[in-house]
Amino acid sequence: MKQIAIKQVIIAALILAMVMPALGQTTDLKELLSGKTIPLSLKLKDLDEQWRRVSIEGSGNWTEAYAAMLGGGNNPYYTKGQTVALAGETYLVTYRAPTALLNSMQIMLAQRQGNPPAEPQKLTADTALSLSLLNLRTVNSLQEIRLFNLKEELAANEKQGQGLATAIGEAKGRATAASSMNNLHQLAQAVHLYSNDWREEFPPMKDANSVKKALYPNYVSSEAAFLHPQTKQPYQPNPSLEGKTISSITNPNQVVMFYEATPADDGTRGVAFVDGHALVVSEKDQWP
Repeated sequence: MKQIAIKQVIIAALILAMVMPALGQTTDLKELLSGKTIPLSLKLKDLDEQWRRVSIEGSGNWTEAYAAMLGGGNNPYYTKGQTVALAGETYLVTYRAPTALLNSMQIMLAQRQGNPPAEPQKLTADTALSLSLLNLRTVNSLQEIRLFNLKEELAANEKQGQGLATAIGEAKGRATAASSMNNLHQLAQAVHLYSNDWREEFPPMKDANSVKKALYPNYVSSEAAFLHPQTKQPYQPNPSLEGKTISSITNPNQVVMFYEATPADDGTRGVAFVDGHALVVSEKDQWP
């Protein structure tokens, strides 16, 4: 493993040597943070033809991996090839734009809760770049090393943003659908709890308000569960179940108990059935 790591560092160094000048210097942390030797921040428009745009593989950054999974690519680094030595380690001096993507812990939590990821900030000529030191010993490889060009960089970022916006929109749609299905499932389960206390009878099912009065707050603790998370429309009950008992329904896995008030853009609608399960059905499907 050590031989592989050493070989990767050597390859990275050779690539740097071929495409940019090496201006190594020894410094200490206090001197570095003073900003006298190396600026702590720059603006994108401050970069010229002496700079290179570099992508990093194997940085171990969960945030970047998640961005790549969404189709957004990695947040690039900008460098002139300078290196500094700190505590016996060699670092490549780079700058990079801030990112609005979440850290790895927040990403995993958002995924568990069904929330979509945050959107990255759009690059402009005045975008601030922060100093970022890359430890050459821990970087697997440097990829897509090319001359920096401001117009090309902004155009590429615009295209990347469009692709990522599409991916994020799809993620938001999935999160909304998952949240709505969870609400429908809660309502279905609440009706069963209610029926256990009321001789298997359904609660009043005339309209959404009647159901809410019967179930909230004893059987459903959150008012939000009665509303679609995006449209904020109340879920509609099946009024034909009014006055009946659950045991009287011979096909509970086919009779709808609650449904979304309006279909989604693709013509589908979330519904909950008498037996307690919930799923998405097409408007073409036959359901009460």
